[in-house]
This record gives sequence, C-alpha cells and structure tokens, in this order.
Amino acid sequence: MKYFIKFNYLFIKLNKKFFNINIGDSVSLNGICLTLIYKNKLFLEFEFSYITFLNASIFYKSYFNFEKSFNIFNNLNGHLNYGHINNLSIFKNIFIKFNIVKIYLIFFYYFRNLIIYKFSISLNGISFTINEIIFYKNKFILLSINIIFFTFLLTNLKFLNILEKINIEFDFSIFYIIKSLNY
Repeated sequence: MKYFIKFNYLFIKLNKKFFNINIGDSVSLNGICLTLIYKNKLFLEFEFSYITFLNASIFYKSYFNFEKSFNIFNNLNGHLNYGHINNLSIFKNIFIKFNIVKIYLIFFYYFRNLIIYKFSISLNGISFTINEIIFYKNKFILLSINIIFFTFLLTNLKFLNILEKINIEFDFSIFYIIKSLNY
C-alpha cells in the first residue's frame, strides 16, 4: 500500500477495493487501532494523535498488516489484541529452517516483568507465543518467537530489516497479574 501523511492524517492509497469497511470503523494497521474518517475509491483516510505518531513505527513502513475489527457475529480465530501498542522493539535477526521461521527481538531490561515465557506478544498486530527469553547483563532482553512459514509469507514480517523498529503489544493478562500483585 502506498501512503502519505499530512498534518495528523494518514492517507492510504488502495491497491484493491474495501467494500465492507465504513466511516467510523476501527481497523488495525500493524497493530495500531485507527478509525476510518474518510473513504473513496482511491484512498482511505485515518486521523491519528501526536502520541501515536511518537510511539508507533507505522510511519516509516512500506508494507502494512491490515486487519478489520470483528463484530459479535464474526468467527473468532487467533488471539485478541487491543490495538493499543505498548512500545517498540528492535528486530534483531531471523532464521528459517524447514517450514519454521524464528524471529529474535531486543528489548530494554525495563520490560522484564512483561515478557513471560509462553505468554503472547503481538508484533505489528500479529499475536505470537514467546518461546525463548535471554537476559543480557541487566540491560537487554533477547526473546524469540516461532512462526509457521505460511504466516510469515502472508504478513509484512518478511520485509523486516535488522535493527528495524516493530510495534509491540504485550499480553494484556500480564497487566492484570501485575496489578493484583501490587495490592
């Protein structure tokens, strides 16, 4: 998708038609919840806040993961994401062996309480399970996730470059656990 930004509006040029998306609908672009404010045959227009601009890597991308919201009549597949990213991570490396893709990410040590083995984490709006965690000198955390090759090919993760920023959303159940432990 081609896009451009003017003031606090994101315009996306369409390469296919979106008939069943309406003004006011929420969509997820790389895991960021945005509301459609205008639509025509060529463009979709979304408004964003300055905080979204500062905290999201969407504004530096060429390829997006685009997902419509679901309603109560939809079939629910996969994991639930809020669409409110928590932070950014750095893409470290990728390994492909047979039909499994292993992605490594770097986090600051500050996030150690939010990164839990076998809990979920969303990368650019796609939910995965944390499979490996390595703490490095109380400064950084290296974690890995595994992806089946099918998912890798259908998402923008195949276009990641080393040291590129990725939108991250932590498993929201972790926040409830931390809050209950503080009481």
